[in-house]
Amino acid sequence: MYIKSEKEVLRLIDKYFINQNDHLVLGRGDDCAELKIKTPYLALSTDLFLEDIHFRRIYFTPEEIGHKALAINLSDLAASGATPLGFALNLSLPKKIKTLDIEQIFQGISNLANQYKLPLCGGDLSLDKKLGFGIAIWGETKQTKEQHPNKPYFLRRSQAKEGDIIFVTGSFGLARLALCKLEYELKKQKKLKKDELNQYFFDLRKQLKEQIPKAMQAHLTPTPQLKESCILTEFNFQHPNCRLGLMDLSDGILSDLPRLLNSKEKELGAELNINETTLDKELDLWEDGGFIPIKQQTKNHKLLQSVYGGEDYVLFGTCDEPHWDKLKLCLPQIQELGRVTTHNEIILNKQKLHLKGFDHFQ
Repeated sequence: MYIKSEKEVLRLIDKYFINQNDHLVLGRGDDCAELKIKTPYLALSTDLFLEDIHFRRIYFTPEEIGHKALAINLSDLAASGATPLGFALNLSLPKKIKTLDIEQIFQGISNLANQYKLPLCGGDLSLDKKLGFGIAIWGETKQTKEQHPNKPYFLRRSQAKEGDIIFVTGSFGLARLALCKLEYELKKQKKLKKDELNQYFFDLRKQLKEQIPKAMQAHLTPTPQLKESCILTEFNFQHPNCRLGLMDLSDGILSDLPRLLNSKEKELGAELNINETTLDKELDLWEDGGFIPIKQQTKNHKLLQSVYGGEDYVLFGTCDEPHWDKLKLCLPQIQELGRVTTHNEIILNKQKLHLKGFDHFQ
């Protein structure tokens, strides 16, 4: 059965999404939602998630598509140290999309939203050639100016100074490994008929979830690091003199590091020291020529792929050196990647990096 009307989609929205909480005075169904705000400031973010640009339906299940559409937005709130309050969804649907697929997409979104008691407060529907999501999300801070008059309400980028520690709160490079493997297999099997291709990827997904489970999870169903965000936020406010900068790692270290370091005072750079122990064991498959065949294998290929790859959605930050050891005690999985410099260049394991990071328009 295919979706036949807008009313049918709206009925499914009401089936899967809550429309009330303490923060919501008037929910979806009117021209605007009405929100009750307890704190003077909100953190607000929005992201697009578009078919054949950010995901492919051939190797994502509908539920995974829904999960990731919301997860990438929650990751932005995590980077700001914000507690999620609600979201709005703009949804573009192709003409021939099955009702069951829409239900499973909504199930994926709502399963994640319900973990944080997030209401869907409104949005818009449109017909399009492909499936697309535009989500706006907002959150609040638990801190007040009275408690911490010299601190911003939310965590921010661009706090770094020379000598600060550069860190991540989890593994990086895994999502790119899964993406490249799936894209390689899609290109290799492009002559298959649609039903044959669907079966091929059904079997391949099962195989890869056994072979590279962390990479597949990182690419298909990333976990927003809101727990880690709470720890970092609490640490920041408990240590008034701490200099903590934060963002989420969405476009890869090469692209996101200059954004993290961006300073109005001076041009900053970084010296990164990333060894084998920093990288997840699954990334060893970059060195296996049969997993993703590459015409010309470069030196340190695994490492370069890992710093280039995006969509990790772990937290990526800087911390002043005097507070670093204390921060590690609060968040044991945190990993040091290097130091901030004033060289205005990125040095990786004593070699200057000339690679450019991910760019949406290139």
